[in-house]
Amino acid sequence: KCESASRPRCSPRLVPVSWLVTASISLWYHVGTSLVWLDNLCRSSCGVQAGAMLSLDDLQLALQYRSNTGLLARDFYAKCLSVSSRFYRAAGFFSSSVFTTCPLEFHGFFARGGVIQLVCCPILSRGDISALHAGYVNRPSLMRAERLGLLLQNAQDLQRGLSGLVAYLTATSRLELKVAVVQNARGSEIYHEKIGLFEDAEGNRVAFVGSANETRAALMSNFEVVDIYRSWEETESQRVTRKLLDFSSLWESDTLGLSVLP
Repeated sequence: KCESASRPRCSPRLVPVSWLVTASISLWYHVGTSLVWLDNLCRSSCGVQAGAMLSLDDLQLALQYRSNTGLLARDFYAKCLSVSSRFYRAAGFFSSSVFTTCPLEFHGFFARGGVIQLVCCPILSRGDISALHAGYVNRPSLMRAERLGLLLQNAQDLQRGLSGLVAYLTATSRLELKVAVVQNARGSEIYHEKIGLFEDAEGNRVAFVGSANETRAALMSNFEVVDIYRSWEETESQRVTRKLLDFSSLWESDTLGLSVLP
């Protein structure tokens, strides 16, 4: 310790290199251990053995998800999004609020290159219409402005940034949306069916049908039910194929009684 200003300045004490190496190894060990713990926790919540490669056929899925036994967002969507590479969805109504239901899983899905193809009726909020339009019109500039990080923000920031997120997802072709219109409609008839399919990189698929639209209310607060069909189960595979064909026909505007428009 220096006792007087008249004395020479104290030289900084040098830390041995061995100490730095030991500290670095310890730090990385603890960080790595924490990451492994989080990974195992995630896998455990999905019903998957620690260390295994995740795919849809690894998940423990119920045959039905109904609001009296849980939340569609937490118990079904979050699980499937975490291992999927494609999501095919047809619903009467879509709202960007759906991205607030399990934002971490949506972030992981999009960050891995995941794509959502969505068909809904043309009744959309003004904010979502503006965001979708901006995604097409301002595509070059939006592609340079990464927005996936919004899904990692707190709930208020994410809510405020939904329009920018939808515009970015549209511009980068992570969200592809088409609208279905009932042909020869005489009044208030709208497209209103609800089907969906999650697909992973190995080609496994989980199809579902039920009452839920693609909105936050449907996944978090309404009373809803969906039935589940898995492509790797022999007794369910034909239903999955049927739903995939139904969606493909929708997407190509090849469904009798409907016009599907980009």
